[in-house]
Amino acid sequence: MGYCLGGGAVAELAKAGENRLQALVSFHGILDDFTPVECTDSNSLAWVRMLILHGDQDPFVPHLDAFRNQMHRHGAAVCDLVSFSGAYHGFTNPGQALNEKIGFDYNRRAAALAWHLCEHHLSTYLS
Repeated sequence: MGYCLGGGAVAELAKAGENRLQALVSFHGILDDFTPVECTDSNSLAWVRMLILHGDQDPFVPHLDAFRNQMHRHGAAVCDLVSFSGAYHGFTNPGQALNEKIGFDYNRRAAALAWHLCEHHLSTYLS
């Protein structure tokens, strides 16, 4: 589980084929290019159970659908994307309400729902 750069690190673990993990969650992660390192066949990411929690106003992740599509194309078992309407980058962090930079803001509704979805995802795939 990771937030922002940590959310990107979660994706990097998946891309690198780190198959000891049972479930992955990215909160407003920086998800850049998806080019799997170890993909040798269409099922190389069959172990991946990833939940991406993202704000639809986040300017730092312009190609989120492409990322998810690549995960599916390389055989990810689960790659669910939840995009929160009106939420910006860092939407789970109350401190972002004080950030005057464009593209950042706290969203209480999205943060609460994202945490609920994270708990459900982890309880589903961690046995």
